[in-house]
Amino acid sequence: MVINNSGEVFKTEFLVEGRKQPLIEIRERTLRSQEQYMRHTSDEDFQNMHLESVITSLKEINEYHDGGNEDEMRARLKKFERTRHIKMWHDLSTVANHSHLVFMVSCLYDPAIHYTNEEYLKMTNIKEDVQARVESPEVYIVARSGSSDAEQLAYVDTRRE
Repeated sequence: MVINNSGEVFKTEFLVEGRKQPLIEIRERTLRSQEQYMRHTSDEDFQNMHLESVITSLKEINEYHDGGNEDEMRARLKKFERTRHIKMWHDLSTVANHSHLVFMVSCLYDPAIHYTNEEYLKMTNIKEDVQARVESPEVYIVARSGSSDAEQLAYVDTRRE
């Protein structure tokens, strides 16, 4: 559906061309590649943590709030240590006189999930920019597209699949 200059809505069809990697495959691949930079705390370890350790961990990630009971704090810490966030962005560029639309995805670095540079250095004796490794982008969709909003919006449904 397209709106013309006079404000009327009409149906139109046009061809879209592109390649897409399934987002689930990208997520699985990034999880495997980032595993060495991630905290691994089992359910048993969470239950065996002293309350002071739970509070310290929550304070380190700025998520400590007075007034919660011990079980709530453990559950909150577990949630923050096990929830990854993915960002997505797109760019339109012209290559060889043809417009191309590229969608990229990457994980967001989060000190609740990932080691800091100092922690990683202490564990491995390897100086590494953990945030740069974690936020390294992956190509999600590459497509031919004009610069109009209508043509770029044609990829919304496939991007949300």
